Amino acid sequence: MASVDDSVTLYSYPSYSQTFAYPDTSDMNNYDDLLIQNIFYIGKSTSCLITTPMFWTLLIIGLCFIVWLIMILIKKYRCEKVNHHRNTAKQFFKGINIITEDEQWIGGLLSFATIVLFCFALWFATNYIKLYPMETSSYARGSCDDASYNALFDNALQLPLSNPDGTRWPIFDMLDEQPFTMTLNLVNTRAYCSNISFQQNRPGVNYLRLPMTTCILQPDNITRSVSVALPAHRINVQLNITGPYFVGGFRLCLHGPGLIKGFNKLHGLDMCQFFFTPNQTLARAATLSVVFIKVVNQTKPLHVGDLSQYDGRWAAIFAENSLSDEMIYEQDGTYIRYMVPRTILTITFSEQSFFLQNNQKPVVRIAELAFHTLLFCTLVIELFALTFLVLKLISKPFIHLIGCCWRRSDNQSFKLPTILSKKKYA
Repeated sequence: MASVDDSVTLYSYPSYSQTFAYPDTSDMNNYDDLLIQNIFYIGKSTSCLITTPMFWTLLIIGLCFIVWLIMILIKKYRCEKVNHHRNTAKQFFKGINIITEDEQWIGGLLSFATIVLFCFALWFATNYIKLYPMETSSYARGSCDDASYNALFDNALQLPLSNPDGTRWPIFDMLDEQPFTMTLNLVNTRAYCSNISFQQNRPGVNYLRLPMTTCILQPDNITRSVSVALPAHRINVQLNITGPYFVGGFRLCLHGPGLIKGFNKLHGLDMCQFFFTPNQTLARAATLSVVFIKVVNQTKPLHVGDLSQYDGRWAAIFAENSLSDEMIYEQDGTYIRYMVPRTILTITFSEQSFFLQNNQKPVVRIAELAFHTLLFCTLVIELFALTFLVLKLISKPFIHLIGCCWRRSDNQSFKLPTILSKKKYA
């Protein structure tokens, strides 16, 4: 009621915020567990299967089995033409044997599988160290990659007290000195710029006039956008619209420039929030309360001895508002709506005494990552050696049994023609 047009939608003036909660620390935040999970994981889908280390390891083991079978067949049928190449291959496999301590060529053949796992482990370690910090992570995740960040997160509300070395205090100074610009998009109104003014309400004085920096009409011709520079973060600002001009709703936007000083980074402020009441225009004397909270992110260094990095931004919370006169109209009559000589919007900006500190530190640093990756490589060698030993202990009796049966069958086939020839001569 009392609106001048019905064509404006909420999608034309969306609300958005640049401040979000820090992510929770992953359930698996141990580098050894992550390394084992990513190396010995087999993808569930076909597209993910061909990118997993175990797929390529099993493929190499299959090729090694084919080579082993070819070597056995060459020895069995005594192919003199390729026997020289077989001996050369045996010497090569013995030279690269890293699984068994003896000079068995089969160990060198299986060493190719361990080399594949080594390559994937080094690839994972190189990419995982790039996952810190979260904001500048250069790790490109694929559709099959579920590796978490190389970061541990925690947060807490604290009082703005300086730490002993004073490294945290500059970011608070940068936050306090950041200038704010407020923009109001007055939706569904016919008010002109000459009818709109801003003032700062202060105790002991009538008011202080605040000059508008911009006043433009949006392309929809029923939205007036006005901006004003806020002289302080804690301030009471009043918007006055003189004349019988109604406002269907408004979007409050706050902007502020960013700044970088050494290891401290101040993020620019950019947020908007839309306010309206269903089926009602803005109240004759509407009020809105905005509370600012400092958000300081502390990033611990990846290299021991370096300084921590601090970056801060503002978060805005809309505590309470009174934007509708619906109950007044129900009590005193709807005609009062159209007898308004002036519309007032009072916005109170305040700041909480505490701040939110988000801490980020690496799960593993470079030296520790190199050491644990080396331990994993030695573990892979031991696993292959143990597997080879178990298979050898299990298969050796069967091979011996097959060999005995083979020799017995050869002896029987040799004796049978001899016996037949003796009978013939007899």
